[in-house]
Amino acid sequence: MPNKSSPAVGAFENAPSTIKTSLDKFQIDPLTGFYGQDCLNHLLADIIRHNLASPATLALLQLENFYEIRSWLGKSEASLLLGDIGRVLSKSLPKSIILCRCAHYEFAAILMNSNIDQTQIIADKVRRIVEATAQNSLPEKMSLKLGIGVASMTGNGLNKDVIYARARHNMSLSYYADGKQLITTHPLSTQAMIAKVHDYLKSGKLITSVQAVVSLKEENSALYELRLTRPGDLAHITTEQMFEVIVQNAWGEAIDRWLLQRAARILESASSHVKLTLSITHNSMVSSKFFDWLSQTLAQNPILEGRLIIQLSEIDVLTAQHHMKSICETLNQLDIALCINHFGCTDDPFRYLNLLRAEFVKLDSAILQRCQRENQGSFTLPQLVERLHANGLRVITGKVDDMARLPYLWQSNVNYVQGYSFHKPSHKLDFEFMAHTTVPMH
Repeated sequence: MPNKSSPAVGAFENAPSTIKTSLDKFQIDPLTGFYGQDCLNHLLADIIRHNLASPATLALLQLENFYEIRSWLGKSEASLLLGDIGRVLSKSLPKSIILCRCAHYEFAAILMNSNIDQTQIIADKVRRIVEATAQNSLPEKMSLKLGIGVASMTGNGLNKDVIYARARHNMSLSYYADGKQLITTHPLSTQAMIAKVHDYLKSGKLITSVQAVVSLKEENSALYELRLTRPGDLAHITTEQMFEVIVQNAWGEAIDRWLLQRAARILESASSHVKLTLSITHNSMVSSKFFDWLSQTLAQNPILEGRLIIQLSEIDVLTAQHHMKSICETLNQLDIALCINHFGCTDDPFRYLNLLRAEFVKLDSAILQRCQRENQGSFTLPQLVERLHANGLRVITGKVDDMARLPYLWQSNVNYVQGYSFHKPSHKLDFEFMAHTTVPMH
């Protein structure tokens, strides 16, 4: 039974009275002193059901390479390290934070009365604590890799799966921006970021880049992804943070229209076998006007016919499920292919595939990690790809920044790869696509 000194119980007693309930039925993990996944799910459901006026945030902390560390240290030493991490977190973090241990060496924290900016500051503190604790137990050349993702639990239309997906998506984004590892905090406040981004939108200083999506099969088309890029003088705002500001302030539809018009200009001067993929925001997905505008734009720009692939984030698909039938019908009528981006943020992404008429999926890092954990994941990468192919989907793996991964991806029958190993984002279509490439297997 939990006791009054338990970090989870103390935190829960400080939570709003509307969600207080007995936690005696939930067991404490003996290694870390935290509650488990069942308790976390219970608390998330309670918070969502009461739709609290005060902010609440979920933070996920994943020890990404702990399976490798366990194989190096041994099971008993790795368990001791995990216990040390749990004890240090309990002592270092405010008692107002509810801590839970999840599967696959992942911790979760529920922060009441804490918004995203405040949570990111705490997340950065957690990163330093865990890294310092682990480094004392690891060999000199080995380090613990952490993924931290946060998601707000305040707002309408939320459910447990969406909150988990947003946190895991945030975890994925937090490690890559312009090819560099990110720190989870940023020196500009949210309001300052909004003002900066709004200034760039008004002044028309938006910048795009393209990155090649390389086929591992013989294919005649040349595929690029068109992206909105952070202007160079916004040193303290990542591309992803800028994009989040755009979406949260309902500027997404205007940006999406601008990107599609930019795509038309690019394709006008490109060879006929070039295709472009680009993401559209949740703002456009739920707009009553966007897809009518898209139909008119394609009618005015026949150069776009059959040469566009629209990407939708798995998170947005989940939060806009009742729009998906009409979206897919419209894209099919316009001969625009659909790609599901960040596929695998949720634990069972296959459950929504029958809602879609997609042709591509781009795998999220979360599902790749689950595939690569020996005896832990429910499937291997080849099995995942085979199942996706059986659903008529072509598979893209992004963020391939190490050529040593290529033989494994090729053997797994992945269709496309994208990343800095092949092509760094550029302002022009400058990748030399090959009709046939031999992949060395050494």
